[in-house]
Amino acid sequence: MVYQMIDPYQDIFDTRNESPLWWYNKSSDLHASAGALWVAMSESKEKKYQKKLSLGSSFSMGVACWPVYQMLFGMSFELILNEVVKSPFSSSLKIERAKRRLDPHSSTRRLTSEFS
Repeated sequence: MVYQMIDPYQDIFDTRNESPLWWYNKSSDLHASAGALWVAMSESKEKKYQKKLSLGSSFSMGVACWPVYQMLFGMSFELILNEVVKSPFSSSLKIERAKRRLDPHSSTRRLTSEFS
């Protein structure tokens, strides 16, 4: 007798895996988190977060958060590419939109100006 394991989450995973909107939403979440780190690493805000998190005066948010920022930004880029690939309506227009959305220079300027 062969027992087949039923994974209750397999159906949810399969549905999400095929949905471009899910990939887009996760990409947006990661991109926002990377943006929050970028703001926390800025010179003008760094001391505020050091004090709020009780990290001490010698702690550097820029040094500590830089690799995590890069990871989150890279993961958001990977997910937006997944969204483009999974979309049944993939086109060069969507690829251009994804490039503009994830351009580190434009998002950095926008985030810095919003939180200054």
